[in-house]
Amino acid sequence: MKRIYLDQVDSTQTYITELLPDNEPHEPVAVYTFNQLKGKGQANKKWISKPNAGIALSLAFPFPKSSEIDWVIVNKHICSNIIIYLREHLHPDFFLKWPNDIVIHDRKFGGMIMNVVSKENTQYLVLGLGLNLRQPPRLPLAIGLREILNKNQFDTLSFTSKLITFLKNTLEKKPSKKTSQQYTQLLWRLDESVEVQYVNKPQTESIHLPSHQKFIGVDHKGMALFHVKDHIIGSHSGTLSILLPPRKIH
Repeated sequence: MKRIYLDQVDSTQTYITELLPDNEPHEPVAVYTFNQLKGKGQANKKWISKPNAGIALSLAFPFPKSSEIDWVIVNKHICSNIIIYLREHLHPDFFLKWPNDIVIHDRKFGGMIMNVVSKENTQYLVLGLGLNLRQPPRLPLAIGLREILNKNQFDTLSFTSKLITFLKNTLEKKPSKKTSQQYTQLLWRLDESVEVQYVNKPQTESIHLPSHQKFIGVDHKGMALFHVKDHIIGSHSGTLSILLPPRKIH
């Protein structure tokens, strides 16, 4: 895999996408920086951190053009493996907050974004991953790696290099039959009441949608499922957010 380190960049996602050729398939490539100026998150949200306060990396991995690829199960495969890797190498209390947030102790440590970029003969899965090294100022719902590990010194370059190798190996493997089950077990607040915030409320007249709902999982389409009274409601990531519990700024 080709690796590109940048002193700074607006967005590793944008940079890596512009590298991909229109015709010939590109080898897998990773772009990373510790100084991302205008990072991209879910639903067009920005991911911005101060220099050396976070890890931003993107990988582009070629797939043959095929309508048979189940991108939802690929997403679940990648998300599950990332959470497991962080549990094994950093701390056992990491969870995945639907759709693609990485949380620990009810605080956000990082996030993922996945796009499929189609070219003439190839399609690429472009995976973006952002992790906090330090807690961003004035963001009590976030947490940094140094706070998690309770130490100031951390070999960021070595960790990032090993993480890229792990992600490459993960993308080379096909999801297993147990992927969905494994993914479900790693979900934050599964089978618990969570606070939700709708961007666009579903069109329904018969069901009152409370701000707190029981989160019961994610279906084969990637929709979050909630148990509301006697009904099961499904929501896409663009219509609803699961909120972290509020914290006071000390």
